[in-house]
Amino acid sequence: MKMEELKEYIYDFLETEWCSSYDGVEYTDDDIDSFTQYWTNSENEEIYYGIENELNMNNIFDIIRYVEFEYDNMCGETFSTHCKDKLLKTFIYFVGSGFNVDKLANLESDEESDEEEAPS
Repeated sequence: MKMEELKEYIYDFLETEWCSSYDGVEYTDDDIDSFTQYWTNSENEEIYYGIENELNMNNIFDIIRYVEFEYDNMCGETFSTHCKDKLLKTFIYFVGSGFNVDKLANLESDEESDEEEAPS
């Protein structure tokens, strides 16, 4: 699998879990943050085991570059990629962060459209 396919796998996994938890249910930005933190936390290894065997020489360097870029943007520091376990967990975290941002944008968009539809 290419790195983009792994990112898509993680995103799809999160979307499936999100839909099973929040489909048709009101939610807040705190719900989004809690959900993302739960599923991308290094203690929760369900996603990790889904992608661990897909790591190979064709995608590992792309994943390293992706994680290094995201880590530098977040912390302003260099990420140490000496450990496969740490690399994959950080990769999952950053893909989950993107999922979080998308869900927050959708929530904000939904709230704005609700305000526009409200009678004056």
